[in-house]
Amino acid sequence: MRRKRAAADIIRVINLINYCNSQVLNVNEQAIINAIFRHTTDEGEAGPILSLEQIAHEASISPASVSRFIKKAGYASFEDFRTSFSRDLEQVYHRRAFAHATVYGGGTKDIFETIYQNAIENLRATYESLDHDLLWQIVRLMDNARTVVIYGDEHALADLYTLQLDLMARGVATFLFKNEEMQAMQAQHVGEGDVVLFAAVASTFVRPDQRLLLEGLHRLDGVTSIGLCQDDEGVSELFDLFYPFGQPGTLNDGYHSLWLLSLLMSEMLYEL
Repeated sequence: MRRKRAAADIIRVINLINYCNSQVLNVNEQAIINAIFRHTTDEGEAGPILSLEQIAHEASISPASVSRFIKKAGYASFEDFRTSFSRDLEQVYHRRAFAHATVYGGGTKDIFETIYQNAIENLRATYESLDHDLLWQIVRLMDNARTVVIYGDEHALADLYTLQLDLMARGVATFLFKNEEMQAMQAQHVGEGDVVLFAAVASTFVRPDQRLLLEGLHRLDGVTSIGLCQDDEGVSELFDLFYPFGQPGTLNDGYHSLWLLSLLMSEMLYEL
């Protein structure tokens, strides 16, 4: 149970950071973020977060405004945030430190060479298993769609941005939505003739609520759902078409291959 709780805490702090990166609405919220991020850990230069009033003073914002921001960012209250934020970041650090030591042998491997080789191996695996027929089917479906809706995390959407531009230039309304924004309300606007493309480098990154939404989209008449993922741990069944790529278990290395697939699909559009 504690392991699950730690994972949930890490997800919560990552969601807060993503919110701060992409959904800040005004200079007041930016001031709050600046004040908070100067206290990312108890050992940081600004020290631990002591109180709501402290952050409000540093941001020159009312305590009520800080409290509202914290709730919008996913915490039950400022006290909930204050007692967990530094701890959650520490969990992120320890997990990353463990992963680094596991992959790079605690400094015994050349990180420059290892990262390069991992990227090349992931790309090679994707290239050697290219399914040309399936890729052409996916490209034609998107080109003939009324609307294309693309879901992914920020890494994936950055890789798929050029594909969006090329589809838009060909007259296909194409939208990019972050995974965090997958809501039933958005799904209500998907209808006959639409294509939904969901990209993830690992099935473990697909949240239970996202799976439910994808299941609902899969059942809609006239809507074609397409999944891109490095592994098939119960995700292919959520889509009409499923395209595996990269190497299962390699996680972030998959973004190299996702970029390759996006580039291929963009250029294939102009071959139609």
